[in-house]
Amino acid sequence: LLGLLAVLATLAAAVTSASATPAGMNGQIVFRRYLDAGRTTGAIFIAKPDGTRVQQVTRPRRGVIDQYPDLSPDGKTIVFHRMIPCPAGGSRDGMDGTCDRVYTVGRDGRGLKPLVPCAFDASKPFPGSCVGVHTPAWSRDGSKVAFSYSLVREEYDDALDLNRAIWIANADGTGRRQVTSLSPNSFWDDEPQWSPDG
Repeated sequence: LLGLLAVLATLAAAVTSASATPAGMNGQIVFRRYLDAGRTTGAIFIAKPDGTRVQQVTRPRRGVIDQYPDLSPDGKTIVFHRMIPCPAGGSRDGMDGTCDRVYTVGRDGRGLKPLVPCAFDASKPFPGSCVGVHTPAWSRDGSKVAFSYSLVREEYDDALDLNRAIWIANADGTGRRQVTSLSPNSFWDDEPQWSPDG
């Protein structure tokens, strides 16, 4: 009887812990790896779940950092955040000397393309005042991407007065819509993740 109770308790514990993990086999791991000791250049890599067969996916030029990668549910496409150096006051003005954008690329490194437009011009209405798109995440069905979108206030005058909100777009970048609200002051909503039911 004691042996049977021990087996039942073990099975109950296994069922409980397994229910917290979505069904399915482990897939590939996608991650950022710095390519230099100064951490000024970073690329996206992919590997098997056991850490073998590591392959470089993106090949950014020196000074560009690819990071926050997320592999689509079908395992074919990676969405990620690219930091490109762009000096303040330049034609692609950014924040802290970088222009932050969201890109997609095939897991084989082909088909690199920007997902969400962002071009800074404080004198223009939305989306002209965008200074960065960050930290993307696929929806569970792969039809949408959540990301943070940074806007400066209209009265921007070389001072940091930034609002960052969570947005959603279709997998091809169309149908953008705001999820969290921008407030009159500086608030940062960042690094979105989807719930398992979407």
